[in-house]
Amino acid sequence: MAQSYPRVGFARVRVTEAGRLGTMRAHDDLFARVLYTATNDGPVLLVSLDHMGLTPGRRAAVTARLAKASGIPPDRIAVCHTHTHAGVDFRAGELSRLLAGAAGRARQGARPAELAYLRVDVNRRYSVNRRAIVGQGLGAVSIIFNRNVTVDLRKHTEECGEQIRDFIRTGRNIWSPRYLEPEFDPAAPARLSERQLALLAHLPERVYLDGPVDPHLEWLCFRTQEGGWLGSIVRFSAHPVIWRKSITKMVSADYPGVFAARVEEETSAPALFVNGPCGDVKPLYRVNGEAEMERVGESLARELMSRCSHLRWSQLERVGFAGRRETFPVHADVRRYAGRWPIEAAAARHAAIGRRGEDPVAAKRALDWALRVWGNGTINWRRQAITMPFSLLTFNDVGLLGLPTEVWCEIGLSIKRACSEKKLIVGANCDISTNYVPPPGQLALGGYEAVNSMLEESAAERFVAVGAELANANM
Repeated sequence: MAQSYPRVGFARVRVTEAGRLGTMRAHDDLFARVLYTATNDGPVLLVSLDHMGLTPGRRAAVTARLAKASGIPPDRIAVCHTHTHAGVDFRAGELSRLLAGAAGRARQGARPAELAYLRVDVNRRYSVNRRAIVGQGLGAVSIIFNRNVTVDLRKHTEECGEQIRDFIRTGRNIWSPRYLEPEFDPAAPARLSERQLALLAHLPERVYLDGPVDPHLEWLCFRTQEGGWLGSIVRFSAHPVIWRKSITKMVSADYPGVFAARVEEETSAPALFVNGPCGDVKPLYRVNGEAEMERVGESLARELMSRCSHLRWSQLERVGFAGRRETFPVHADVRRYAGRWPIEAAAARHAAIGRRGEDPVAAKRALDWALRVWGNGTINWRRQAITMPFSLLTFNDVGLLGLPTEVWCEIGLSIKRACSEKKLIVGANCDISTNYVPPPGQLALGGYEAVNSMLEESAAERFVAVGAELANANM
């Protein structure tokens, strides 16, 4: 009797039409790419969606409709968001309809497959940690925008000293998009205070962004037993922030869209993009715009396609799926200010301190609080804890771990170190999006992605433990 092998199928669908564009236009289309497979326990659907991330409520609405239309239980549907910052809000009903159609096509085209896995160490060629540890009371400064920075693509470096000096001199909000508009900037005072002069004297002439990044570009490939491509999963860790919707008034899938599309052109098969833990990591790029978005996406695709000869194919014999829901304590700030965050008062306080310009440390504290208030301002969570889904999809000895929300790079690296003997692809921004999950101690240092967190700082260690346990128990 011939052995029965697991079957996999892929499909791609344009979802731009399901978005609420309003006055926006589409620079390039948004897509959903799906992988359908079945285990002994039933079918599984993996979705890669060009979207920043669904809230728990929106995710439940989409998967409930998708489950009803596709017949796949909602707890066996995993959604990986590419995390493009130039996306749109989707209408749950229309998005679910399009995803169900894609799921049906993937199921219909599913067949036994061979697979190959490739991990490429690209070091720091395409990403940079966006946090600069300044100290001297300023803690950490997040370098979000590329104004007053120097990027050297040959040396793979980004120098941000002038941006930090700019903050010390003026106290301006360098995390606001208005920082990109010089006409709105306050002028530096004619005479600096002793505190400002002391901080400027302490700051090195050059400040490089040299924090940790995840250097791994990964590719999980599937082909028919006759050698034709079925589809693939590509994974990289960096915020998709090169295309700026706020400037162009146009939506885009950003560099993940370019990356996936180029792989699809070469293989004639769907390529699901999975973003790894990148809460504190951005692409290494010079300026916002189409040229840099294309350069980063195409370069990542070339890194893979140039190594096609390195792929070692084997029969897909086992597929597994494990899901787990974990409960995390919510930070006291979120419970205290739920539904009544003092957004205007916090912004006004920072503006007043910044205008005086005498004490950069006080301005930094005020700015961090204003960012924390703004970042959590839409969260009305009053309960003591929140429950989040984790998932692991395995193909032979390769696993794809899905972590919820915006996890920092260090957390993903810790999971990979704990599972160093395994072929584990670690994805983040999966299923639900709340706010950032930083490692312990980072909230006190401040900076955009540290203060925009809703969980207690112990969450990071739990994320590592849960991810490692899932992988070690099921791979």
